[in-house]
Amino acid sequence: MTRLRRAAAITATLFTVGMPVAAWAEPNPAADPNSCPYKVSTPPAVDSSEVPKAGDPPQPLPVPASAVGGDALSGCGVIVAAGTETRRIVEPLGVNLPMRSPPGLLVTTRPLPRLFDRLILLPDLHVRQLPDGALLAGTSFTGEETDEPPEAQAEALVQRIRDMIAGAENAELGHWTVGYRPVPEDGFPVIGRPGRIGGLYIATMHSGVTLAPVVGELVAREVIDGTRDPLLAPFGPDRFQDN
Repeated sequence: MTRLRRAAAITATLFTVGMPVAAWAEPNPAADPNSCPYKVSTPPAVDSSEVPKAGDPPQPLPVPASAVGGDALSGCGVIVAAGTETRRIVEPLGVNLPMRSPPGLLVTTRPLPRLFDRLILLPDLHVRQLPDGALLAGTSFTGEETDEPPEAQAEALVQRIRDMIAGAENAELGHWTVGYRPVPEDGFPVIGRPGRIGGLYIATMHSGVTLAPVVGELVAREVIDGTRDPLLAPFGPDRFQDN
């Protein structure tokens, strides 16, 4: 037993002596972040292998003989599809484009248990449930001007959700956002070339998201090969030019 204890003591002593000194050294104080000399300058190279060698200067890119996209696209001019900013862009060019920008309030509730899996349309309320369980809701697709603060509108909309959606009686406001709709004065899209300005094409409307698939196809066809679909006939910008 005595020999066993002596052997264990010798082994422990050797293990301790063999440990790295840093294992029980006092930790260094935190470095001062403002003392680094290389915050604004590159540290010197250790040897020549770290010094980058200068290469050949870049050559200018050649200008293609034909415009990217082909001759038809190169002659398209400028397409203005800037939403609520469309009027500000085209009116200095002499194009009359009366527009309104009614606000659109959306509220997002805190997550709720799964209630439904489709869009619900009710009087003064449209709502769908997001993947995390939160309800995303608005009141009107057209938007209405009001002096009521958006915070108060958001709280009123959440109360409407509680009153009208079964299972959402305990809904709580998460956050709200306000966007502005690009609505031409008569409420219909403006799509086409104004007669008095060459090289300009306008495409602005509400709701752009809903109409985007068909409008994108019709506009591309007209811009590239000059074919204007009869569906677009009532929506040219010239209907405002005498006003």
